[in-house]
Amino acid sequence: MIIVSGRQIDEKDIRRLWDDSFDEDSESWRNWYFSNVYKAENLVCAKKDKKLVSMVHMNPYRIMMRGAAINAFAMAGVATEKEHRGKGYAGNLIKYSLQRAYEMGYDFSFLYPFKYEFYETFGYMLSYYKYKYEQRQEDKEAHYNFSVSDKYTAKALAGIYMRYTSRKNGFVIRDSSYYSSHIEELLCDGGRIFTFSLNGTAGYFAINKDESLVTEIVYEGNMNDAFRAIAKWNEGGLAFENLSDTDGIVLLREKHCMARVVSLKGIFSKIEMKDVDIKIRITDDIILENNGVWHIQSANKTASIARTNDKEDFSMDISQLAPIITGIKITDNEELSNLQRILFADTEPFIFEVC
Repeated sequence: MIIVSGRQIDEKDIRRLWDDSFDEDSESWRNWYFSNVYKAENLVCAKKDKKLVSMVHMNPYRIMMRGAAINAFAMAGVATEKEHRGKGYAGNLIKYSLQRAYEMGYDFSFLYPFKYEFYETFGYMLSYYKYKYEQRQEDKEAHYNFSVSDKYTAKALAGIYMRYTSRKNGFVIRDSSYYSSHIEELLCDGGRIFTFSLNGTAGYFAINKDESLVTEIVYEGNMNDAFRAIAKWNEGGLAFENLSDTDGIVLLREKHCMARVVSLKGIFSKIEMKDVDIKIRITDDIILENNGVWHIQSANKTASIARTNDKEDFSMDISQLAPIITGIKITDNEELSNLQRILFADTEPFIFEVC
């Protein structure tokens, strides 16, 4: 196996491997992806006998994490030719990608797994949930000062999103340029986008072709009111997915996004923490530069981090760090939950992106 850049592979071969591996994606979405997201320089590929056998897409994003804009990448399109699966090609590419990301200055990575257990072996851990809300009978009986329009601009949607995410953590930074492409994504399968005003507060939602599912909703007011108002406007059975947690509403919780710290020093030197003075031992079997005992200090939202020979206060694997930073509720490990409380204020992790 030889590892090469995507620049050394014919795009037709990359597209063929994607189409063969992810046939659940619609053709229109795949066309959007390769027109708007795909860049050959963001791929690492494995060749055998001069043929493409496996690939990993490393799509760059800027993420707002604990008050700091950090460099992150979404690991996507991890695929191997059927006859070469089970031989370790994808695993070797993932390890190579993570080391490459560290050397390129990335601090963080996230992905949407086909199998959670597979990616845990590479230091990824569940770090975001998503929620789903299904329409109820009382929704149809609600009355609100509500108006809907199919008129919108990328700038207007970006403004709504920025206000909505101002109290959240771990979200992708979206500006008008981002929305120019994202609008195409939301529409590519025949969906529609609507802006709305509810009790004087603006929001938007995207709905699928048959108007049975809201695939994205952004609203900075009471989300319960938004669900009911949109459901009543729709007049049919309606479900909402890809939601953040919303107090006071019964939502169906699902696993969503895994994440991993790429550069321990990079991320802890940027993010905001409580006033702390703590030493943490990290074990990372892939990015060896993260190993060791790290002395983390923070005062007045200014942090410093350096290696130390002192004894650690906490010891953990690198995989356990991303959930602590994103803010996902940790219920199965009291020590990690305690460390999360020591380091950070309580905040809700949130992310939409899927590639």
